Amino acid sequence: MKKFVSLFFHTPILIVLCLVFIVFGIPALARESQINEFAVAVGVGIDKSENENFEYGVSFLLFVPIPDQTFTENYKVLNADGDSVSDAVNQVGLYIGKKIRFAHIKTIVIGEDILNENIIEMLDYFVRENDIASSTKIVSTNGKALDFMKVAEKIDSKMTTKISEIVSYNSDDLFGVESSLENLYNGFLSPTKTSLVATLKMKDDAGLSEIDGGKQGGLSGEENKQESKKVYNDGEAVVLKSGKKVAVMSGDLTKSLNLFLGKFDTGFLTVFDVPFEKETNLSFEIFGGNAKTKAYFENDVPVLELFLDVEVELVEMETKDNKLLQESKTVALSNKQKTFIENAIKNDIKTLLEFESENKIDVTNLYCVFENCDKTKFEKFLRTLDDKDSYIGNILVKTKVNLKFR
Repeated sequence: MKKFVSLFFHTPILIVLCLVFIVFGIPALARESQINEFAVAVGVGIDKSENENFEYGVSFLLFVPIPDQTFTENYKVLNADGDSVSDAVNQVGLYIGKKIRFAHIKTIVIGEDILNENIIEMLDYFVRENDIASSTKIVSTNGKALDFMKVAEKIDSKMTTKISEIVSYNSDDLFGVESSLENLYNGFLSPTKTSLVATLKMKDDAGLSEIDGGKQGGLSGEENKQESKKVYNDGEAVVLKSGKKVAVMSGDLTKSLNLFLGKFDTGFLTVFDVPFEKETNLSFEIFGGNAKTKAYFENDVPVLELFLDVEVELVEMETKDNKLLQESKTVALSNKQKTFIENAIKNDIKTLLEFESENKIDVTNLYCVFENCDKTKFEKFLRTLDDKDSYIGNILVKTKVNLKFR
């Protein structure tokens, strides 16, 4: 015992460790579990309130820890109305007797009825909340965010796939756009004031749904009808300008945008009516590619040269009579057919630019490209326009496509 006491006082680090345990360890052991003190939110949905006395209806997808040998994740959805988003958050806290924590939040869903408002102002609470990561995914839907959260609750509870993972995949795949809190604000604060928000729809007849013993889960009546809805991802995206919805991009347009920007690692590309003995639709799997641009002014007119390289492999041929799966090495494409495919991609790029011009938006970020190229000449060019927002339609874009076939 004397040896131990002597060793203790001659080893200062042991004294420090004991003090730390007394000051912090004992209170921590006596403290109630954090899960009993806080509610963990993994998703948030925002709608217009159906109660005329309030502005917003905010729904929360909460993680519910339940001891189980199968380690099944369980979730539940709560909803509250408030004059602001922060007010609704406080209301839920009062209802359940816990403070909402957002450290694990993955997705914020915007309901269709609120897209015409200023999304930036509405999301201000989440930007100022220190717990929320800037990589949090922003999603719009074709109905109420509350209904979407109910569908997400079933999918997240019963499947390994999460709603947030669908949006993350969009950012790597040719089909869809990257949509996060950081990108939303970067676009809003840029000279174009343009942002994109991915759309996940709810449908009855197609999409992703939960599987429970080979049968669709749900209860009877109207509730079962709601729970039978599926999450449908067709690559669509909402275009915001100055924080408000101005247009909707189809899945084909988001494909063209990703080709233009070179922002993809994989994906599938389909070209219709390619001339064979019969007009044939060809589907290609993409194994990488990049886009290089060269910007300059010619007679005071801005010119952009786009050089697009894409490596593809033919995976499917479809005619009006039948569908045949083919490997690329078994089908030799003629120069005429290759040129047809390249021209089809050029036309897709042209359609994208026409969409931008028609809606006076700049999702391709050409404003910054030419401002960085020669700011003086670009400002001079803008002064020649009757409407400065119409500059996209007055930029000459030359596209060159180089397909590499496996």
